[in-house]
Amino acid sequence: MDRFILFCSLFLESKMSIVLSASAIAKQSFGKDGKWVARRARGTAEFRGTLRYCSPNVHEKKEQGRRDDLWSLYYVFIELHCGLPWQTLRDKQKVELLKMHMSDKDLVLNFPVELHGIVPYLRTLDYYQRPDYSMFYEGLLAVMKRVGAKASDPYDWENPETVRNIALRTKLVKLTVAIPLLNTFHLNQNGER
Repeated sequence: MDRFILFCSLFLESKMSIVLSASAIAKQSFGKDGKWVARRARGTAEFRGTLRYCSPNVHEKKEQGRRDDLWSLYYVFIELHCGLPWQTLRDKQKVELLKMHMSDKDLVLNFPVELHGIVPYLRTLDYYQRPDYSMFYEGLLAVMKRVGAKASDPYDWENPETVRNIALRTKLVKLTVAIPLLNTFHLNQNGER
């Protein structure tokens, strides 16, 4: 079973909880009455997070909020399903170039169609807006239904053929999308485009 489908099933139906935590960059977001309150966004916010998973907003030094958490989750889903085009890169400028200039169509090239609308939606959100979390949830349920996945299905690493297929998809995305896109940009030594 595909890692992504398995993750979806665990995320949605399992008794086991999966927690992705970045407590080093967590912010207080509750007022005295217990209701959610966004603190005022800073004019600029320095880079914080993990290069591979941070949202395009982080690269633009915008305040991180709930929308950015969903960007990160979406990138995790893509990596689990077919690999991120930049997952082997360590150069911050190259990763940023890919995130900022790769088309949504190329980003979701081998990703389930039920989840294609999420990236354009995330691009519409500002720091203060509450994301439509049900869009993620319903998309994940639709993928699981289409492929007939259940939370009780075996992990992908229990099937060597599935592991090989994921590796091939990851290599294909890198060769057909990421490398050609990076080659279209010529960075000088200062990193200017």
